[in-house]
Amino acid sequence: MSSADRYLRARARPYSRRPKGNPPGSPSRQMLVDLRDAVQKEIDRGTTEDQAVAAIKFPQYEQMQGYKSQREVAARRTYREIMGTLK
Repeated sequence: MSSADRYLRARARPYSRRPKGNPPGSPSRQMLVDLRDAVQKEIDRGTTEDQAVAAIKFPQYEQMQGYKSQREVAARRTYREIMGTLK
């Protein structure tokens, strides 16, 4: 073994994987939980997809990056996923 190999081996750190997904308690994870719950509530009320998307608003998350552009997309996808019509 060369001296360079010994040097690198002595200083090698164990490989650690970063956990996938959003950790519990993170704002983005909580937003997804709130979205799922809101969509389910609208479905239980018998609303259509368009009505549910129009009704679901989260003022507490408006300052998050991407909220304005992704709120409708996320609500529609969640609605379709719950209803079993997601393609």
